Amino acid sequence: MTRSIKRAVLGLTLCFGILSLGLVYWQLVKADELLAKPGNLRSVYEEQKIWRGGIFDRNGEILAKSYTSEEAGKVLGRKIGPTIRPPGDQYPAQIRLYPKGDLFTHVVGTYSLIYGRSGLEDALNRLLLGLGPGESIQSLSQQLVDTPRRGNDVVLTLDSKIQAAAVSAFTGKSGAAVAVEPKTGRVLAMASSPTFDPNQLDRKYQEINAAGNQIFLNKAVSVTYTPGSVMKLVTSGGLLRAGLDVNAVYEDTGRDRVEANGESREVVDLVKEGMGSLDFFSALARSSNTYFATRAALAGDSSFLDAARRYGFGQQIPLWELNAKNIRNSSIQKGGVPAKLKLGELMDSSYGQAEVQVTPLHMAMIGAAIANGGSMMRPALVEKVINPKQEIVYQFKPEVWQTPLSSGEAKLIGEGMIDAVEYGTAQGLAIDGVQLAAKTGTAELGDPAKAPHGWFVAYAPAEDPVIAVAVVVEHGKTGGGSAGPIARDMILAALSERR
Repeated sequence: MTRSIKRAVLGLTLCFGILSLGLVYWQLVKADELLAKPGNLRSVYEEQKIWRGGIFDRNGEILAKSYTSEEAGKVLGRKIGPTIRPPGDQYPAQIRLYPKGDLFTHVVGTYSLIYGRSGLEDALNRLLLGLGPGESIQSLSQQLVDTPRRGNDVVLTLDSKIQAAAVSAFTGKSGAAVAVEPKTGRVLAMASSPTFDPNQLDRKYQEINAAGNQIFLNKAVSVTYTPGSVMKLVTSGGLLRAGLDVNAVYEDTGRDRVEANGESREVVDLVKEGMGSLDFFSALARSSNTYFATRAALAGDSSFLDAARRYGFGQQIPLWELNAKNIRNSSIQKGGVPAKLKLGELMDSSYGQAEVQVTPLHMAMIGAAIANGGSMMRPALVEKVINPKQEIVYQFKPEVWQTPLSSGEAKLIGEGMIDAVEYGTAQGLAIDGVQLAAKTGTAELGDPAKAPHGWFVAYAPAEDPVIAVAVVVEHGKTGGGSAGPIARDMILAALSERR
């Protein structure tokens, strides 16, 4: 009997010991990590003790703001139901609202007491709560007593007019659009379609989720697409660096064959009868696959791959404002940029087929680099951060990320893009009184049953660019017909603000 009691006591002691160690581990070692999880209810309680900062566009228009239940009811025009309140009920419940509705859903994100955070609401959570280095929600909960602390306001580089133009033009279509200020890297618009009203997320989640089509993903950064002929902008950089004679005439008969290093590969143009005599500029303007595939083969795979690396393929886009895990890398093949390509892989990749994948954000940056004389700027979404004392605690400063082209190389590619609008594949999308530079793309998906994606990359005014855009319309067939009008509307919205 005594032995049985001793065993029982020993067993209980071990159990309490294990439980104690577990409590120490989860409450001390892992406490901050658990609180940081967007869906952690305790984290939600603690965050409610801090009046969350607002998010504004570049012109001061409200994109996200916290309201009391009474204020929120007036804004929405309906009574607000029960809300999650911090223990003790001494803090006013705050409701997060998005006055622009579905315009900025994916980039600004959502802040839900049920479904957690996304987009900038998630990535900038500490800034919006005003947490300094070393501070945590857990430590603040022990300091806050009567008056809720206020977080920082964040002013973005985004422009509501350009964003609205993109979202409106995407009605009934799926895809993404990005606009960038070439000289600085400021992101002026970032739209993903389909979209939804974040104010309705808690009430209509099931309905929104049922819409499918990756509705919760920010396709501008979280989805990669086959680029099709807009990839010729990258290929052009490699050809020019390899010493291409831009005035040399190439006869485009509709098909051509290259034999090199024991390999043989034929390439066929979309225009079956061929395009006739082409130099570099007309080949880019009219988008000749045979020209770029054969020139890339002659220059060699190292020329093409080096150009891709200079443009940032295989590298993480340095957009600190969004969580890196949500930003996909552009690639030539799975895994990034390979050391070598076979002849067929090189020729197909040169006009954006094979395994090439790119994000709309990166494609906009590529267009912006050409517009900016060869310098690719670091992209930015946050213009400044303002603390509760109205002091600016962060101010964006432009910085070069890559230099894929010399100014002379950028000028030559730009001339081909201007020609595309004057007589090439972008003809019909010209803007009165403004010189537009553009490149279209039709991305085949390897399945005859699926219509190609349509791409459009452009900047304007060509002589002194203030905006560069990239638009992809899923299954849009042609870039000029589907993506071009969206890009044009965005550019017009940007130019209207200068007049």
